[in-house]
Amino acid sequence: MDIRQDPFDLHRSPSSSQHRVSFAESVQPSLLAPRVRAVGPAPQQAINLRVRNEAPANSAAGVRVPVPSASTSQSSTTYMRVPAPVAPSRCKVVHVTGPSAERHVEPLAVHTVFPPRNARSAEFWYPDGNIIISTGGTYFKLLLSRLSRHCGYFERIANDRARTMVGGQRVVEVRDLELQDFYTFLRYLEIPMEHCVKEAPIEAALSLLRASRVLSCKAIGKLAEARLLGPWSSAAVPAVRDELAGRPYREALRMLELAQDISAPLARKQALYALLTDDQFWTDVASRRAQVAISDADLLLLYRARAAMQEKWRVHVLTPPKACANCGCISDEGARAVLWSGQMAKYTGTEVRDPVRSVEGVRTAVKGLATWCGACVDERTHASGEARDRWWRELDELLGIVVLEAHT
Repeated sequence: MDIRQDPFDLHRSPSSSQHRVSFAESVQPSLLAPRVRAVGPAPQQAINLRVRNEAPANSAAGVRVPVPSASTSQSSTTYMRVPAPVAPSRCKVVHVTGPSAERHVEPLAVHTVFPPRNARSAEFWYPDGNIIISTGGTYFKLLLSRLSRHCGYFERIANDRARTMVGGQRVVEVRDLELQDFYTFLRYLEIPMEHCVKEAPIEAALSLLRASRVLSCKAIGKLAEARLLGPWSSAAVPAVRDELAGRPYREALRMLELAQDISAPLARKQALYALLTDDQFWTDVASRRAQVAISDADLLLLYRARAAMQEKWRVHVLTPPKACANCGCISDEGARAVLWSGQMAKYTGTEVRDPVRSVEGVRTAVKGLATWCGACVDERTHASGEARDRWWRELDELLGIVVLEAHT
């Protein structure tokens, strides 16, 4: 065989009468040794030109290997530089087909940008922000000082020395918060001139309420509740001619359902008490129960509260004034009780639907009694005010209301 034949043409027949032989069988290995020159350590076998995964000592320089050439001259050998192998954890293998197939190792691109640009919020990514917030797979870059001023959640983060840093940036993941709720919350917090909570659509107000509870933002939470519930979210004791007096009980039923959905105990209490005091509600429950949209559990609570409140009312109204030092008053306790019961019996003859508001009428009637001295009248007038406030507090237990500090 002519050694000037291209040594890489492994499938060329030496002659027409001979069978095909491999390059290793037809050429002595010693003839190839001078033709493979390596900048780093040479491969273990001269005829095996595959690039292995073991990095050579001088990996930056790479390895030079002969390239098949059309020339038949032994002295006209050309070389190409093969990239040095890289670590398997940062490389991929590319298989090339053909007679001279080799296993090439190419380094993979390393992403150093965090977070990825396609995961950033286009609306709330501030160049001067100093905290990255992740929720729902989206990243927001905001100002921690502003967030901590309005949200107890971020105030605790600002005071916490334990923090997560990625690429020199502080990162916080907020769980239990829907992405759309957080977007809505940021629009009303960051751009108040364009977004007014008092005029927010119902769906936006619901989003604000959910987000404000997760983030402990009392300011926006109270405004959102007021937008959704109006006077039903009030903690005030019902009074004569207040905003809730005289409203149809169907509205109270709607507020009861909404209060249940958004966990608003104050509104639930006001709605239940409105039903408790409504004559038409009880008439409809007795005549067409299926058309009154209230659960059996809530209706049972109202029955029990109704009976308990009537007993409290009767005991209070018939209790005479305490004995006083005024010599002009009746001194005998028995006589005082008989006289007082006779004068106040007309207020206990029928069921009083609205005991809390009806107390005001009793106070007015007591002030008009001429038989009793001023001290006795003042004592019962003051006792009526205390009874009204006490009954309202006791309704929490009767109606199963649990008012958390965040709702007060």
